[in-house]
Amino acid sequence: MATSLDNCEIKSIIRVSNLTANCPFITNKEVIVKMSKSDNGGAKPISLYKFFSELTNDPEINSEKIRCVLEKNSLSPRTKARLEDWLREIEFWEEYARIYRNLEKARPYRSLSKTFKQLVSPRPDDVWLDLGCGPAGMSRLLWQKSRKTLNKIVAMDIVLEPAQKTLGQNPENAPTELVYGNIGEKLPFPDQYFDGIVANLVIPYVIDYEGKTGKEALTAVLKETFRVLKPKGQLVWSTPRKNVKFQWVFLASLPDMLNIYEYIVNKDFSRILQGTRILRHALQIQKKGKKGVYTFLSIRELNELLQKVGFVSVCWQKTFARQVLVNLSYKPEKSHP
Repeated sequence: MATSLDNCEIKSIIRVSNLTANCPFITNKEVIVKMSKSDNGGAKPISLYKFFSELTNDPEINSEKIRCVLEKNSLSPRTKARLEDWLREIEFWEEYARIYRNLEKARPYRSLSKTFKQLVSPRPDDVWLDLGCGPAGMSRLLWQKSRKTLNKIVAMDIVLEPAQKTLGQNPENAPTELVYGNIGEKLPFPDQYFDGIVANLVIPYVIDYEGKTGKEALTAVLKETFRVLKPKGQLVWSTPRKNVKFQWVFLASLPDMLNIYEYIVNKDFSRILQGTRILRHALQIQKKGKKGVYTFLSIRELNELLQKVGFVSVCWQKTFARQVLVNLSYKPEKSHP
């Protein structure tokens, strides 16, 4: 989930008195908003995440902050349109995050996690990145698979509250570093830093990478993962398949949603209600994939893209009621620049 703003030669200095009347998040004395030079301008766009971090002096992004800034009419039309697109994405994923943990209770998600656990190969003293970590489920999986021998796990996202909650509820002394960051821009890590990267259902959802969209945005994200990986480093990531049908996931989850034992013994009455809400969100993701908002490709197309970036694709596995593809690739010891 990512986008960017337009960089330009025109800089509009907006004083805090004009912006903060109803927007307490803006703390800078003066905010320089880089507005669109023109649709034909050749300047490189800057990241929306970077813009908001500097604007509010707070790395945590939420819809309330974006909506607050949008209420002011001091932005160029093109910049405002980008912010509106990002606001819709943030709102969608905020609502999805509130019901996401119920998804983890169903057998399709357990199958997905099992596939990741089979493919990742963390070694003692490795440093791994959980990219777009969400509630840090993959971070916990890495720590368990390594038999608690990793040197460090870096869990990165633009919202870290779900990860903080998970780690607080499961104190396993895992050496986890939480880092704010947006996958729609250059990752805040040096070259060849990680021994491995996991990215569960996040990379194909990038809607804008510094002005790039679609396959170009997906390629840009994969190039960044390639850059920060050490030679021989692993990338294990997942994506909905092309022409995904999430209805099959819902059907495969029905035995868990209708589990009488959970209702009676554990008093878990949320399963069936949350299951229908999850399906509604999944169908919206499916629709965005068909429209090209998100980038869901075939295995052949993805292999071509990975090869173009420089990865060696080892294998693909279908999971999540066969609607999600999980890929294991690695960075060769000698790679092209």
